[in-house]
Amino acid sequence: MVKLAAYVSVVFLALGAASSSSLAVPPSPSSLRLAQEVDPLCRQVSTNLDRGLAIRLDPSPDSRAIANVAPNERLRLAPNAEAILGPEGNSWLAVSFPAQGYVDNGPPGSSHLNRCQAFLWDAPGSPDVAPMTDSGPRDGNACRRVIHDEGLTVRQAPSLNASILGGVEMNQEIRVRLPIRPIVASDDRQWIEITAPFNGYVSNGFGNGVSNLGA
Repeated sequence: MVKLAAYVSVVFLALGAASSSSLAVPPSPSSLRLAQEVDPLCRQVSTNLDRGLAIRLDPSPDSRAIANVAPNERLRLAPNAEAILGPEGNSWLAVSFPAQGYVDNGPPGSSHLNRCQAFLWDAPGSPDVAPMTDSGPRDGNACRRVIHDEGLTVRQAPSLNASILGGVEMNQEIRVRLPIRPIVASDDRQWIEITAPFNGYVSNGFGNGVSNLGA
């Protein structure tokens, strides 16, 4: 009976060792990167366009430009947008963000727009964003007013590659997270976290004394 019990114990120990060796070890949280979901209507302006892409009131190069989207910046197509042939022979597409209008998508068969890539946020080792600094101003008043002529884009993370959450217009009031700690990116752009009208990050210039936000 003792021998049988010993044999059973050995069998269970062997099975336990085999089960343990077959278990997948979960990755360390520090090794994970969070991928933001990509909007199917999101497009990025081709980096081949040095001046970016103008958003115009009508699908024509003679129409008034109401906004400009820089190279590699993101815009959002209007739902069910279809190519419209402009008077110069280029294809135009309706967009809904950062302004409602039309963009020149180039001659038929080519494109000035690329599908947006998923943004991987890998703090603090991201190649796009430097570590957070505490050198910025600290102010007990969280209310700020947008003073940039074209308003500001609100992004999900402090990077030009981050998903666009929306926008705030010039003179619109926002609330910043206190204490204010500017996040300085690799291009010296300073980002400020905001909590209203929704949570996100806005660019506050390049730390040269010029700010996109006023009191």
